[in-house]
Amino acid sequence: MYANDPVSAAVNDVLKNFVPPLPPSVKQHEAYAHQASPTLDAMIEYIRHWATRSYEGYFEGVALWVLSTIAARRVVLPWQEGVWTNLYIMLVADSTQSAKTKAAAYGLKILQDCRLTFLLAPEEITPQKLLSKMSGVNATVPRNYALMDHVQESNFRRKLAFSGQKGWLYDEFGDMLQEIVKGKGNSGLFYKLLKKLYDNRESFTYDTRSWGEEEIGMPYLSILGTVPPSSLKPIMGADSAMWTDGAIARMAWITAPRGKPQLDSAPDGEAIVPSLVINNLRAWHDRLGEPVCTITEKEDSEDGKKKGAQYDIARSPLSQTPIYWSGSGVREAHQLYYEKLVMLAHDYQLDVRFKSTYGRLPDMALKIAMLLASLENNDHMDMRHWGRGQQITERWRTDFHELVAQLAEGNETKSYGILEEKVIEEMTTKMNPGEKRNSRFISRLGSSLLKKEGSPEVRKVLDELSGAGQIGKFGNGRAAIYWILTDEEKEAMK
Repeated sequence: MYANDPVSAAVNDVLKNFVPPLPPSVKQHEAYAHQASPTLDAMIEYIRHWATRSYEGYFEGVALWVLSTIAARRVVLPWQEGVWTNLYIMLVADSTQSAKTKAAAYGLKILQDCRLTFLLAPEEITPQKLLSKMSGVNATVPRNYALMDHVQESNFRRKLAFSGQKGWLYDEFGDMLQEIVKGKGNSGLFYKLLKKLYDNRESFTYDTRSWGEEEIGMPYLSILGTVPPSSLKPIMGADSAMWTDGAIARMAWITAPRGKPQLDSAPDGEAIVPSLVINNLRAWHDRLGEPVCTITEKEDSEDGKKKGAQYDIARSPLSQTPIYWSGSGVREAHQLYYEKLVMLAHDYQLDVRFKSTYGRLPDMALKIAMLLASLENNDHMDMRHWGRGQQITERWRTDFHELVAQLAEGNETKSYGILEEKVIEEMTTKMNPGEKRNSRFISRLGSSLLKKEGSPEVRKVLDELSGAGQIGKFGNGRAAIYWILTDEEKEAMK
């Protein structure tokens, strides 16, 4: 965890979950966080009430993903090149532990009860198909479009109107990450696109084999994924480029600590979303405005004869609701939070895994503050909203330390006890009785562990084993040779 740290392995184990604290001058900004959003509080309480076996941190993460999805790139802070409110949120826990999928399901139910599911991408979809749908260029109007009732037609037009702005709930997102990180071609391309979509360019153009060039206008993707740590280990080792290329840092990793599971069952009754939540979210969505999508049937041929229904699709521009923060103190608080996190990473000698994430947390806090200001305060942001955003990302910072610790479990530098067992096993099975070899030869006997540790480290283990009378040794240093003791040699040493 710590770069070039000379302390012992035992001390490192103690420090592994240590989260450097913010100074009081920054922590004080959270004093009025509880006043920021009654609607968010009600959403969190609703999910907590029903997802009784889920990790506490999941509730606000799921609720924020719902808000981020509804915002659909219609809430903007006119600062620098513009700041929008998409979030990538990962719920991390071992399979069947902490009920991450159950918590996510209640976020989906909120959107369903608000009749806003047209803002969602399909749960099961390939990355390539997702991008194609977001472009909306080659959208397919179903054959029964003319037969749809008013509600069906309205939902279909709304889905097309927000084709480039989607919320994506993806169970077992770790498997998806493995596919796109290790993949080539389109899968490998999507890994890059995840980062670019997060950065909210005005448009994004890419080339496809089937349709040629496709463009996503005002692209916006908010992700809620469930991830077991075991699916991350193959792609997020300590030396993985993912730690430094910005992919991991763009995601909030809400990680359930390993320990006693929650066993309480959900209460009796139906999980009805509170009317306060539905009314406030619907009113917010309506106030932000919907693009107008028109679908017009066109004639197929010059003689006017039909060859099957074909349609022209047109969309009006996506509305942009600005956030006001002049004189609020939020910009200065954002800067101070960034400065202190960067210095904490430096002063505590945190490695690149932490530095990258620490540098992104202030912007996540700002996005959260924007969502709450738009939802609750008519688009005027103040220190209540910033304080709540910082308070949440501070919990995410703690969870990120937990993630790194869990990924490191089983990957720490091997103890001499494990190495000793492996050395004896290799020598016993792969060296003839009485055969004497040096440490270099023994380190290359076939064990990946011994090869990884190398000859100098294996020699230390061999010396310890010989000192304990478990193997024979002659000579010193690199010239020393070692062998498995015969029964006679063992008896003579007693």
